[in-house]
Amino acid sequence: MGRHEARDLALVVATVLIQGFLAVRGMQVPVLTLVLATLVVLVLPGYALVAALGDSAPRDFALRAMLVLGTSIAVAALGGLALNLLPFGYNATSWTLVLGVVTLTTCAVAYVRRGPRRSGGREAFTERARLPVRALAVVTLAGAVLVGAVVLSTVSARRQQQNEQVVALSLRPTGSGGLQRLELEIDNHTGASASYRLVIDVSGKPTHTWSMIAVPAQTSWRTTFAMPVASGAHTIPVQAILYQASSPTVSYRDVIVWV
Repeated sequence: MGRHEARDLALVVATVLIQGFLAVRGMQVPVLTLVLATLVVLVLPGYALVAALGDSAPRDFALRAMLVLGTSIAVAALGGLALNLLPFGYNATSWTLVLGVVTLTTCAVAYVRRGPRRSGGREAFTERARLPVRALAVVTLAGAVLVGAVVLSTVSARRQQQNEQVVALSLRPTGSGGLQRLELEIDNHTGASASYRLVIDVSGKPTHTWSMIAVPAQTSWRTTFAMPVASGAHTIPVQAILYQASSPTVSYRDVIVWV
């Protein structure tokens, strides 16, 4: 098989690998990402499958184009369904990578099936001997991408599960008389430990600060502090503001009570 007979497959492989790299790294290049994602979802899987059919594929351009689009959509739908049934779940990255694996694998099949057509003797034998090695390299690469997709999807699913769990901040009065005590509590119901900074504002002015609070996973942190009771019938606002250690200037949770 001459090099010119495999240029289309080489372009397909290159496009899939570029899109896979962008997906794994989480890079968004607006126009390029849109174009590559469209090709990977709606064109390349079907093109590779049709190419793998070899001489059995229809030669009419319109029919071939319809077959490419239809099989691409079918592969995308089946890939999404399969991912939904797996423990690590479905997301845009894993879906893209699974489509890439299917495309790379069928490209390898198409490359082998094309084979040398008009060669003879020792040269033809040598060329045939090389084809499985090249195909094996592509299939190996596809397997590596699949493993990466599984690992990445598992990590993403765990992070999403942690984000869906709750970190609660509560502030409530616990006493009465000349001094009133307020109880602060941070409940960490996530699967990972976290560090926070906590500030108490009374009537808009900071009065208490805890610069570093470490709360292990599935545990709570609790403390109390005293403040004078407002005179007469007036009440004053007391606000607790929680900041994550990774974002010390952005409010993560806050709660207000009037005492």
